Amino acid sequence: SYHLSHHIIALSNAALHRTGLPSSNTHTHQTHTHTYIHTMNSYVDVQNAGFATVNGQYFPKPTSEIPASFTAACKHLEYDPTEGWLKLARQEGVVWFQHESNGSFIFLNKDSRWWMNGPHGAGVYYSPMLMTNPQKVPTYGWSLALKDVGPLPDVEFLLQEEE
Repeated sequence: SYHLSHHIIALSNAALHRTGLPSSNTHTHQTHTHTYIHTMNSYVDVQNAGFATVNGQYFPKPTSEIPASFTAACKHLEYDPTEGWLKLARQEGVVWFQHESNGSFIFLNKDSRWWMNGPHGAGVYYSPMLMTNPQKVPTYGWSLALKDVGPLPDVEFLLQEEE
C-alpha cells in the first residue's frame, strides 16, 4: 500500500467532479471508554491552506463510495481503484469527506492518519488520527505531505444545521 500511496502522491492531474450533499444521519454509541460520533451529520471547513484548491467545505460520504479523483488517479496508474481503496482507507464505519466543488477529499488511511488529498488524488496534508475519537477529522497536527504547499490548513470539524 506504500507503493500505491507513493504513486498517487506523485500524480498531478485528474478530472474534477462535483457531488451533492449526503443525507444527515446522527448516531452516537459507547465503545469501551470512548464515545464515537458517526459523522454523517458533520462537515469539515478548510481555510488558509497553501495548496489553495483544498480550501472549502467537505461533506461526508460512506467508505463504500470511492472518491472520483482517487479512482482517476488509480486508473492513470493502471491500478484497480476498488482494490486500492480497500488497501488504503479504513472501512469500519468511518466516513470520508468530499470537497464541495472539486475532487479534493479527506479520508482516514489505514496508517492511522487522516489525509487531505487534492483534486488530482494526491495527498497534500496529513494529521494523526485522534485516539479518543478516530472518526473526527483533526483540527490540529496537520503536516505537509508535499514540498512547497505551506502554510498548513486551518481545519474545523462542524455539525451541519438541521433543516
